[in-house]
Amino acid sequence: MHPAVVIFVSVVVVQCISALGKERLQEALWFIFASVFHRSTLSSQRALRKEIYSTKQELAATSSQDQFAKWAKLRRRVDKGLADLERTNADVARAKSTFGMLFKAVMFVITTIVPFCVTSWYSKTPIFWLPPTKHSWFGPVGWFLALPRAPKGAISSTVWQMVCSRTIIALASALTNLVPGKKEEVLVEKPESQPTQSHEKTQAKTSATQAGAPSDARKRTNAQSACEKTEL
Repeated sequence: MHPAVVIFVSVVVVQCISALGKERLQEALWFIFASVFHRSTLSSQRALRKEIYSTKQELAATSSQDQFAKWAKLRRRVDKGLADLERTNADVARAKSTFGMLFKAVMFVITTIVPFCVTSWYSKTPIFWLPPTKHSWFGPVGWFLALPRAPKGAISSTVWQMVCSRTIIALASALTNLVPGKKEEVLVEKPESQPTQSHEKTQAKTSATQAGAPSDARKRTNAQSACEKTEL
């Protein structure tokens, strides 16, 4: 297979994983993995949940005073079912955690190590040759297109990988913009409203109180002076 096709396929795989989302892909693969390799555990988990639910309903309908023996038996069944369900949930959580670590390791290999190994393997291989002329059409840019170790006058694997990646991202962005989406609502700021009548009344009461305060003080002073004169 031509090196350009190999590099293009690796870039497409990486961009597809990025578009789908690693978390969403992990949840989908975990569902498939658990359905195949942990079917018995999941079925027992569902059976325990149903049994606990039905036993709790029966326990709620049983009187602890009139039917104490039956109530105690149901209570023990509920406690035992909850303990078994807790152990089953712990097993499922442990398996999911192990699967998550393996998935992250595989994703790191696919999205980082594999592209690096592919570009390194073809680092000295000319992916494409530029048209041969007496003077280079691209000038000093031709030297850049051959980085890091491709022959002069050729396009290197690193540059080809960058071109493929940028092109796919640009096409995906253009297709996303073509899809009709929700229209953004433009918020118009309303002008500040004038003070309301209640605010005006409050200000009027405040000013009246402040204006009446000196008159009250004068009245108290006059009353004190009149009392002093009466005592004299």
